[in-house]
This record gives sequence, structure tokens and C-alpha cells, in this order.
Amino acid sequence: MFAVLITVLVLELRPPERPVFEALLERWPTWLSYAVSYMFTSNRRR
Repeated sequence: MFAVLITVLVLELRPPERPVFEALLERWPTWLSYAVSYMFTSNRRR
């Protein structure tokens, strides 16, 4: 189940259209939500 959830999260990622650092700064809420989801899912797996 954990692998399926992480795969779905990764499939939603899109490559940036601009330089990587600028795109990351612009999308920090999205990246933060992915990080929190990953940590929550991995913690619940134990």
C-alpha cells in the first residue's frame, strides 16, 4: 500500500518550465505537502 501511495504522489509531479530553482520556490506549498504526505504515510506504515 505504501508503494502505491508514493507512486501516485510522484506521478502528479510535473517538470518545471523555467529554471529549477525558480520553479521550486514558486511551488513550495506543493513540495511541502508532498513531504508531509510522505512522512505521514511512512510513519503510519510502522
